[in-house]
Amino acid sequence: MNNQHGLKIGLLACGLIIFLFAGCVSLMEKTGRALDGSSEKTIAVYRTEKNAAHAIEIREVRNRAGERSLLISPGSYPAIKFRGAIPGENGEFYLTALDYLAGNSHGWNEYRLDIIGSGKLLTNSTTATFSIQPEIDAVQISSGRIRRFDTRIIGDEALTSLRNRRERITALAEWMNSVENVPAITDLKNFDKY
Repeated sequence: MNNQHGLKIGLLACGLIIFLFAGCVSLMEKTGRALDGSSEKTIAVYRTEKNAAHAIEIREVRNRAGERSLLISPGSYPAIKFRGAIPGENGEFYLTALDYLAGNSHGWNEYRLDIIGSGKLLTNSTTATFSIQPEIDAVQISSGRIRRFDTRIIGDEALTSLRNRRERITALAEWMNSVENVPAITDLKNFDKY
């Protein structure tokens, strides 16, 4: 009888651990979703060949509210997605945002940078032709989240931190562009050294 009682307690404890583990997994924050928390359904996908020099994937998506938009992913930079309005009759569309997700050894940063730009997407039954005008203006970071170790930063605190970080990086890039004879910096070690 003691063995059966011990077995029941062991199975109960094992079940409780599995339940707690499953509960923790379901509470884990998921990255890569739309920043408003909604998931988006893909309606159509257009992509270049995977081995193309400048691979691009364009997805037409619809969110829960039924709003449709384009997500444009440059193959060289999978953490960046340009968001644009659905093209009009002549194929012209407007870029509205850049969604960015970057991981590091301590966590991740995710934000939406509002942008102003335009492009053209023409499709037929077998092909698509795509272009973006080179003049893209960054407006500001409109939403974001930061995860650092076990701390999650959201809301106004995340916006302030991400906007300040963007300003520092922009100022550094402008300074480096103004200095003559800046060496080619190809990695973080060379950057730190410089």
